[in-house]
Amino acid sequence: MLARSSSTVALLIAAFAGAGLAAAELASQVFPASKAEVAAKGAFGEFKKLLAGETRGMKDLLTGVAVIEPGEAIHPPHQHAEEEFLLLAQGEGTWHLDGGESAAREGDLLYVAPWVMHGLKNTSKAPLTFFVVKWNGQGLAVPEPPAAGAASGPSSGIRGEIASKVIHRDDVKPELGPAGDLRRYWNGVATRGLRDVVTGCAVLNPGQEVHPPHQHAEEEFIYLLKGRGAWHLDGNELDASAGDLLYTQSWTLHGLKNTSSEPLAFYILKWNAAALPVPEKPVR
Repeated sequence: MLARSSSTVALLIAAFAGAGLAAAELASQVFPASKAEVAAKGAFGEFKKLLAGETRGMKDLLTGVAVIEPGEAIHPPHQHAEEEFLLLAQGEGTWHLDGGESAAREGDLLYVAPWVMHGLKNTSKAPLTFFVVKWNGQGLAVPEPPAAGAASGPSSGIRGEIASKVIHRDDVKPELGPAGDLRRYWNGVATRGLRDVVTGCAVLNPGQEVHPPHQHAEEEFIYLLKGRGAWHLDGNELDASAGDLLYTQSWTLHGLKNTSSEPLAFYILKWNAAALPVPEKPVR
């Protein structure tokens, strides 16, 4: 691997650790790909930050997209206090997870619990792209590093939690219908800081939507992997393009429709905070 300059390392540290800076809770909004901030750039490739801050259920939040050059990794296998979902959006490589290595393929989704060693290297001859969400849970203390020899980070003890794991797209049963292809990688599970977690990928056929604009108690991220369409957000219609990220607060009316003549693909993450009560539907 090519050596990184001290300035590049500093940028990476700022991008991945700096999300803990104080910030106001996010409002429901679209974060356009065109306004993503280049947070780090070097021989490894480029990392663009879509947002950093807090939501009702997440603190120390960072989301972004990286393009990794052949033979490179954004950093060596590492560990941190935050939980993480990482979607391999395009390309191939090698996963490192808790001391083991396995093939990384397009559509893979990694979940990492606090302080579990993990990494992703591009071992192919073409660029690799991933989307990442990293956070600590609101209402919980930031987990301390595990004791020497421990296999993973501490649990919150709130309820059963999923383990650090890579799920391959082809191992997920598709839910096929006129709208397209929906695959739920995890459905209704808990992590250290989240509960009622639903996460997966969908491909919408032209003119289709998973369902009409709707609302629910869970917060939600929708990252548009490819294609074009229209966001519905709290009564407004907005253009949707590949690389855009939608965040919705609890009970915000929202939706996504494929308004183009080509398939539209997106990644979804929906959750309630493990340590907070489920928000009640507001009376209007």
